[in-house]
Amino acid sequence: MGERTVEDRLREEYFELLPDIRRVAEELQTEVRHCLLPISGSLDWHERLVVASRIKECESALGALHRRQEGATFDSDRPELYTLTDLNDLAGVRILVFPRSRLTGTDRELRQRFSSWLPGANSRSCRC
Repeated sequence: MGERTVEDRLREEYFELLPDIRRVAEELQTEVRHCLLPISGSLDWHERLVVASRIKECESALGALHRRQEGATFDSDRPELYTLTDLNDLAGVRILVFPRSRLTGTDRELRQRFSSWLPGANSRSCRC
């Protein structure tokens, strides 16, 4: 039987981390919803504020880590160099706001609570 590959080791790590990743995603989603209660409680009937968490899939996480490596390859002789904990987006929260006029207030609330808050590339959503 052959030795496990770097990818196999990383897959094992992913599934060991998964319960904690799920917990963090749920906690972050709950914290963001709580932070945005002043806004969500004052929405008009046609306005929307949607908060949803997401977890990066195993193969997507491996691909992201793989792309970060020089030559986009893992050194199979040094598997200890690689860990999925180097990725900063294993769990995330997406916030969708409509209409756009609610975006400024949403951003302000999030910046007060999360000092590292970064708006997402899509002007209708934000990411932290």
